[in-house]
Amino acid sequence: MRFVLKSKLKGLKGDIKEWNKAEYWNMEMRLVSLREDIEELDAKSEMGILTMQEVGDRMLKFAELWRLWKSKEAMLLQRSKSKWLKEGDANSKYFHKCIKSRAPRNGIKTLNVGNKWVYEVGD
Repeated sequence: MRFVLKSKLKGLKGDIKEWNKAEYWNMEMRLVSLREDIEELDAKSEMGILTMQEVGDRMLKFAELWRLWKSKEAMLLQRSKSKWLKEGDANSKYFHKCIKSRAPRNGIKTLNVGNKWVYEVGD
């Protein structure tokens, strides 16, 4: 039973790799291209020379841009989770950075002791 499942998963691996390459391989280039196309159409729109076809194209491009942004966000989230699961506590560089950035805010600068404000240890 395990061997059958393992062999099916191995067979599926190549197909998934091809799909992943087709879908996500040049995602950054596609995002840049879509942004540039939308900016170009927006400039035409500001000049008042945008046709109905171009309005429809802009809507489609914006929908595709939004879909790619969401996919990229989900992919980055999955990568960070998998890195955390794989490395566990060894992935503490991020957490130490967070703690260090909060240290100045967490420090006690003054205390009110008996209706008197204490600013330094010797006061």
